[in-house]
Amino acid sequence: NISTIGPSIDYLSEALRWWDHWLKGLDTGVENDPAYRAYVMDSLAPDASLDFRPGRWVAQQNAVDEGINREVLALGDGSLGKAEPFEAVTRTNLACGRGAGEFFPTGAWPGELPGNQAYDDTISTRFESEPMAQARDILGAPKLRLRLVSDAPRAQVIARLCDLRPDGTSMLITMGLLDLRYRGGFEQAHNLVPGEVYEVEIPLDQAAYHLPEGHRLRLSVSNSYWPYCWPEAEDFALTLSGGDLTLPWRAVTQGDEISFDPPVTMEVREYRTLEDGSCGKDWEIDPASGRIVMQVEDDTGRVEDAQSGLITQNTLVERWEIIKGDAASAWVEINETRTLGRGEWQVSSMVMTKMRGKADAFEIEQRLEAFENETKVFDRTWKDKITR
Repeated sequence: NISTIGPSIDYLSEALRWWDHWLKGLDTGVENDPAYRAYVMDSLAPDASLDFRPGRWVAQQNAVDEGINREVLALGDGSLGKAEPFEAVTRTNLACGRGAGEFFPTGAWPGELPGNQAYDDTISTRFESEPMAQARDILGAPKLRLRLVSDAPRAQVIARLCDLRPDGTSMLITMGLLDLRYRGGFEQAHNLVPGEVYEVEIPLDQAAYHLPEGHRLRLSVSNSYWPYCWPEAEDFALTLSGGDLTLPWRAVTQGDEISFDPPVTMEVREYRTLEDGSCGKDWEIDPASGRIVMQVEDDTGRVEDAQSGLITQNTLVERWEIIKGDAASAWVEINETRTLGRGEWQVSSMVMTKMRGKADAFEIEQRLEAFENETKVFDRTWKDKITR
């Protein structure tokens, strides 16, 4: 409900209808709503700074899986949907993940959405389908089964399902991640036995996506995806030798099956911009050292409320860094400063968070400083160490 990426709906009123009925017993009609409503996104060229995603609304009236057909596509020698013997080795490549986008994209700064997956695909193990004979809608959570062998006791696997478009671009549809030590459940970690064959299941995230005629599906499997997920402390290799992908298909329909009211716009207070803000996201790669850096900067600028005279400014800087070939070098530092004041009075807070992944533990440090005018009134640092 805070994202600036369209389309937008009146989410607050929808939430209020639900709570009013189930907590207050009011007749708001929510019990007659469809069991499942989803926005099926159209296929389009990847754009990490997109501000509107075309598509249409669909509704499952009585059950989430109503009218859903599940197709099982076997993995083959680079193929998806053709059962044949194969053996493919995927090795740690810490450059994989540049196309990931933010974990929670809201449109706050450019480059938050997943971009073209083509580069990440090239350094992953790929399985591709034949072109679609007819347009189809994916609705639900695909499920991937893999037969694999690891050469290390600790390993992870990342699977991305992409729309391989006729223009050569690769658009992310959905993805799934699994720490293989939790292959049997998240209650307790169990190391792998190097050289032993395992059958694992990886649920991919829920998806609602329209795949046009002539497009292909591409399944890309990797064992790192920085900085979207933290890498294992040591490089490892996975040997894949079998598996399949279960896809939930829904018959393609035309137009919206349901509709929502647009968002209710709150009263906008008058304000004056004293200093312009800025935002950006940059990648730096040093071929000599193998250092990979992603930096995000967001500055709201200095803004004055015309009614109260209160002046505010928020700045955020994130720096994610890793050295290719040294997974234990991964670290992140996030600094955020918030200021507000009026006249000669001003207060501010500065929050710093650092995290570094060592071979056997995660080291975390946080610091909070608070100021009244130029006087520091609070300063505290926390440090912790969490076993991997």
